[in-house]
Amino acid sequence: MGIKMNKLLSFVFVGIFLISLVSAGVSLQNEPESIYNLGDHIGLNLDISPEGYFENLLILKLVCGANEVEIYKEFVITDVEIQKEIKIPLVKGFIGEASGFCRIVKEVGGVKETISDEFKISNKINIYSETISGEINPGETVILNGTAVKENGKKVEGTIEILSSSDSEILKTSSVELGEFSLSLDIPKDFKAGERVLKFYVYEKDKIGNIVNSGNSLETIYIRQVPTNIEIVLDKKEIVPGNSLSAKILLHDQTGEKMNSNVYVAIKNSQNEIVEKIETETDVDFEYKIESNEPPARWSISAYSEDIINNENFIILENKEIFFDLNNETLFVKNIGNVLYNDTINVSVGDKSVELPIYLGVGGEEKYALSAPTGEYDVSVGDIQERVLLTGNAVKVKKLSGINSSFMKIVAWIFIILVLGFMAYVVFKKGYKRSFFGRVRKKKTKKKNDVVELGGEKHVSKKGFLNPSVKTELSLSINGTKQNSVVGCIALKDYEEIKSGEGNVRETFEKISNVIESNKGLIYKNHGHVFFILAPVLTKTFKNEETALNIADEIVKILKNHNKKFKKKIEFGISLNYGTIVTKIGVHKNHFMSMGTLMTDSKKMANASNEEVYLGEKVRERLGNKVRVEVKQIGSLKAYEIKELNSGNKDYSPFLKGFMERQQKERIAKENHKKKEEREKENSKNPEDKKLEDSVEKVVGDEK
Repeated sequence: MGIKMNKLLSFVFVGIFLISLVSAGVSLQNEPESIYNLGDHIGLNLDISPEGYFENLLILKLVCGANEVEIYKEFVITDVEIQKEIKIPLVKGFIGEASGFCRIVKEVGGVKETISDEFKISNKINIYSETISGEINPGETVILNGTAVKENGKKVEGTIEILSSSDSEILKTSSVELGEFSLSLDIPKDFKAGERVLKFYVYEKDKIGNIVNSGNSLETIYIRQVPTNIEIVLDKKEIVPGNSLSAKILLHDQTGEKMNSNVYVAIKNSQNEIVEKIETETDVDFEYKIESNEPPARWSISAYSEDIINNENFIILENKEIFFDLNNETLFVKNIGNVLYNDTINVSVGDKSVELPIYLGVGGEEKYALSAPTGEYDVSVGDIQERVLLTGNAVKVKKLSGINSSFMKIVAWIFIILVLGFMAYVVFKKGYKRSFFGRVRKKKTKKKNDVVELGGEKHVSKKGFLNPSVKTELSLSINGTKQNSVVGCIALKDYEEIKSGEGNVRETFEKISNVIESNKGLIYKNHGHVFFILAPVLTKTFKNEETALNIADEIVKILKNHNKKFKKKIEFGISLNYGTIVTKIGVHKNHFMSMGTLMTDSKKMANASNEEVYLGEKVRERLGNKVRVEVKQIGSLKAYEIKELNSGNKDYSPFLKGFMERQQKERIAKENHKKKEEREKENSKNPEDKKLEDSVEKVVGDEK
């Protein structure tokens, strides 16, 4: 028993001795930074403080989640306090995949202990780019600026790539220096319209070319839909006369997608003369009837929309066609084709057939007499088959046109001789005042646009309601002066009732024409809309807004005065717009071509107006703060109705002053008229009722 106790005490003594050999305090003099990026170094100062004599293996580990990496290992023998300086390179060759939230762990004699605070190892780069505002045109160059900072707060020295997020195509590569980048990006011409997302990818590489830190961000840009191509789609390129040309116009953007827009179409004959003008919308079918007698030729169709013009040819085919009509014993033959008909046809009478040579120009016709021994016969020619009663000695087909032609020539000569004789008789019989038929001759009624002589001068009688001194026409293809101009539009809402010009309408529009032309404006009429154009090529100034405003005010005044005086009323609206037109000024006729939706928008605003003047957005901008307006939304179009002058302005032009003075007078007149109506209504009350009201007022007054 004593021996066992001695052995036990010996083991306890040895254990206590061994523990004293390995016991030591291992700690860090400095804590790691809170965040590191790959490529950095972790610098640690390790303090080993033994409790007596220390002799053991010391291991330090980097522990990041499930990943453990041995970063330091040394067999330490010491009985005094020592310090160790340790550098940990954060490269994949050393720490592998260890990243995220980490800590430093010591291991001595199989016992592990954390000796550091938690810190983060990251490979992330944060990107901050300047926002790109507004719409960008395809093919435009944009400048992209921004900064790139690693998660540890240090500036990036690396590379940036700009990619299209839809297909990961690299659009641009540049360098990042001291954490900043600036590069110009050429937007591809075929970039799809709408909202597009760009991906910014920034990265750093190590010495051997491996990417160690990276980051990306997304930037949204808006690409404008730009028309690049106009396509004329013809149902057929070869048209048989009498049928219709069927077509539609397609407008394509930079990627070939369809666009909706207004389009102007001109159909031209073989002499390049416009035979039909059509205003329609894209991707909408339209037709044009080709007359049956139109000669074979190559025609063309031109389309204009959004400053793009295209042409397409089509062929009018040869149409050899003849028409027959049988009326008793007379056969009528007419060439309804578009070429000379020179051929032989068969006319069947009973069981006999007669060959009839036909030689007819386009539109020509002939008559033939059918004869046969008296009786009824089945007569057939072309698609006609009828039973006809004929008389004669033999089956014959005889031309009648030649006989009639000779007879008509004789009659014509007789008529000419009679007329000449009558004129000679009048010359020699100077006092003769009565007509040959014994009645006083009535004065010939003059047709519209006839030349008449009044007071020794020749005048052209006028037709319709509008007759400007120089006619202006819309053209789809002209070479002229391209300028920004002010365009006014008068919408005539009861056009069908006033288009004849009767009821003093013509005289009223003569006044309007004088106002426009005296201000060097062009006048163009398009059915129920009258446009006036102030083009710098004529006005010799680019500032025509106030002049246009004055013209519009004068027109309102003239039309309202007309409606007060005359029974035939004119319902109207007026707009002023600003845009680009091409003008070609001539001596007897002017031509112009508008760009974009200038004319269409002007019509929409004028149609929405009710005897007011609506301004387009660009006219409003050019007038600046000279006028106070009220916004009017017309579908997707924004218009502005003038309310008054801005009180802060002191330099009003005479135009604006006159405009606003007349507006003020009209408002005062309306108020006075309303007061007058109220007084008349008051005076028209029943005397008893009036007496009762006076009594009530008196009682109320006494109580007060």
